[in-house]
Amino acid sequence: MRLSVVMAVRDGEPYLSDAIESVLGQTIADFEFIIVDDASRDGTAAILRHYQRQDARIRVLRNDVCQGPYPSANRAIIEARGEFLARQDADDVSPSNRFEIQLAALASGDDVVLATGVVEMFGDRRGRISPPAWQPRLEWELLFQNAIGAGAHVMFRRVLAGQPVLFAERFRYAEDYALWCALSRRGRIVCPDQTVYHYRQHAASISQSQRAEQDDCLATMRREYQAEYVPTGRALSASVARYWMVSGERSVGSELKAVDAALGRLRDRFLEYVERRYGLVDRSRLDRDLRCATRQRLAYWLYRSLRRRVRRRSAMRWRSPSSDARSSMCPAARPDWPPTAPLPGSRNSVDGSRAAEGLAGLSDGREALGGLDVERRGRAGLDAAITRDAITPRLKAVSAPTIVNP
Repeated sequence: MRLSVVMAVRDGEPYLSDAIESVLGQTIADFEFIIVDDASRDGTAAILRHYQRQDARIRVLRNDVCQGPYPSANRAIIEARGEFLARQDADDVSPSNRFEIQLAALASGDDVVLATGVVEMFGDRRGRISPPAWQPRLEWELLFQNAIGAGAHVMFRRVLAGQPVLFAERFRYAEDYALWCALSRRGRIVCPDQTVYHYRQHAASISQSQRAEQDDCLATMRREYQAEYVPTGRALSASVARYWMVSGERSVGSELKAVDAALGRLRDRFLEYVERRYGLVDRSRLDRDLRCATRQRLAYWLYRSLRRRVRRRSAMRWRSPSSDARSSMCPAARPDWPPTAPLPGSRNSVDGSRAAEGLAGLSDGREALGGLDVERRGRAGLDAAITRDAITPRLKAVSAPTIVNP
């Protein structure tokens, strides 16, 4: 048997039938489907019995006591017999050609260890997750976030070097991220540009209901992965990730110098690794890409800094500005600044509602803006200086962003 599909479910009654039907309706029909019921308390068991009677490909295992998502997934993997493994979550849906696309990707080379693809989000929130197709850039983005995406949309080899591929069980959540990081170092990851998964967004999902704990688990794994290149403390690791992901929930603030230095060290060490593994040509290409992306992120954080500083000054000096006065404000003081174009690899689009308050504590902002004297030029001069002397030349040097990772 070539393919085993594994699912772990706990209290999945609302969406379980949709998930199972999407697996059974695949254009590739030769597979086994192993489902572990993790001590569900709702109607999950009855739904599983119904489908098991209907389709001989389904095998149902039950945990007497709740074990958690990764021990349950590992139980299914250990029972599997296929050469390849496909994950499926109980609240998501796979398009009918998913297995066909991913099997072809895995068959494209003996060094391919994992196949992913485009993920479409639906339900309470909509969006699109498209992992970088070029592996050096994908591995770089994994230093900051789960750039591969949803978690259950992948297909990978069941055995590598004679050992089964299992999820670690140190943490209750986010262990898929740790496995993707490990697999990226062991072989090639192929990212087809077709949609392979529909990722349901709803209040009861782990990513919504357990968001804080999931983020905490991921932060620990991320720091450990970064430490393979440059050791950092937990707080600095988180700040570097926020800076690179353009995650505006918190300001980088006065940490900018330390963040910039840590990011530079991380980039240098990672480029050395890329040269050893992929060669000088790929190192040079990635170096160019990262320098461009770094300029984009610097421009973003400078926007946030200027916007807050000018708004503070406007609030103090012009408590009730007229419409004419508002129209003449520095761009950084206007509600539509910074521009809403997303940055490559960013966690979300750059918009005011989710953006950081900016670099309020940045004391060397004038130096970063090419000597711009914010204090003495005044609002009109600041407007002209920003657009003419500082930001406009920076933006002309930066290519238009094209990738959004919600």
